Amino acid sequence: MRITPKEALKGLGELIDKDRFSVRLVEYRQRPAIRVTSLNSCSMTDTIVAEPRGELVVFCWSWGDLVGTSSDLRRAAEIVMRVLDIEESPILPR
Repeated sequence: MRITPKEALKGLGELIDKDRFSVRLVEYRQRPAIRVTSLNSCSMTDTIVAEPRGELVVFCWSWGDLVGTSSDLRRAAEIVMRVLDIEESPILPR
């Protein structure tokens, strides 16, 4: 059964820790997306866009890099939380 981008985003959003992040379903450049913001630092915010690709839905950061797919929502949620967590982010200097 094929999942829609909106359904996939809802599933992804449900797996993101609500004690650490806020998650909103939004539209980004006329595509369904979620806006994820760290509750510890509002500057750690990004939009994850969903696009159908065959039987899967692909999640990408707002700048286009791949986050994950609907086949492994848990892994995609872990990546989003790790990148947007100010304590764990691999993109911030230590």
